Amino acid sequence: MPNSEAQNRAAEKFHDSRREFVLKMSEASVKTGDAVLKSSTIINGGACAALIAFMGALVSSNKISPAELTTLAYTLTWFACGVAYSALGLGSAFLANFGTWHMLSNEEPAWQFPYYKRTSRSRRWRRVVRVSQALGVLFGTASIGTFLWGIKQTCAAVSHLTFNLPLPP
Repeated sequence: MPNSEAQNRAAEKFHDSRREFVLKMSEASVKTGDAVLKSSTIINGGACAALIAFMGALVSSNKISPAELTTLAYTLTWFACGVAYSALGLGSAFLANFGTWHMLSNEEPAWQFPYYKRTSRSRRWRRVVRVSQALGVLFGTASIGTFLWGIKQTCAAVSHLTFNLPLPP
């Protein structure tokens, strides 16, 4: 049964509003995810820089033994892993956005509700999008988790420092 003119206008209106909605949601998702992952990179990278400066000050004033320095330096790996996880999360976010574009580009407009038709290519891209979104969340969470664990490990390492200070007279 052929569509009426009203059904065709409804389909065109739906296509336009869906396209606009997809663009807005994509922009919002990209901005939010980007901000979270960049923030995580900054806090982990900042923790690395602060810890290196702290260790440098202790070493230059001979207030820390080599064994204690090793224990303190080990905690840097947690923050460095946090930076790496953030980078992987940013890569996953890019792949999710890239995949969403491909998924939507490979759907065919239709004149019957829901006014689009999935294709085998769009279904494949949908799987890529879902996996990359899950990986982005996983890597973002891991980045924040490694930061928190790094803080805990650093506090434990600092609390065990003996600080080679001269004894009072």
